[in-house]
Amino acid sequence: MLVTAAAGVIFMRSAEDKVTADVVSRTERFSIPADWKLEDNVARREMFLCFDTNPCPSIYRRWNTGNEITADDLKAVVSKAGVEMKTDGTCWRRSNDIGVATVCSSSGNDGEYDYLINVISPGKNESDLAILTVNISSQWIIHGLL
Repeated sequence: MLVTAAAGVIFMRSAEDKVTADVVSRTERFSIPADWKLEDNVARREMFLCFDTNPCPSIYRRWNTGNEITADDLKAVVSKAGVEMKTDGTCWRRSNDIGVATVCSSSGNDGEYDYLINVISPGKNESDLAILTVNISSQWIIHGLL
């Protein structure tokens, strides 16, 4: 009985690792410029129980772009991702913005995952931050049971 339980745990963990590897590979499809500096990288692996408030698997990555980017720059990043992305915003900080402002974003869904890149301007004349999140698509509160 103990051997059967251990085999089940190993099988489940193997399946979870395969799903996690899939979402990481999907994230790698985005054409992130070599001069963007990765500042944060969080990967939540697939688990048996995943809740809507803490989706898994999911990826969160944040880069400092080193400058202010344009809408064309953002379109180039998402162009080879293999998913249709809709870009919103001009990527230009408005003169009346105070503090941190989202200047543009690009979002899409391939039927399995939701993709979102937000371009954030921390302040006037500061380098933009690009934040990529990839989450599993689900309307279920507990989607680990699907």
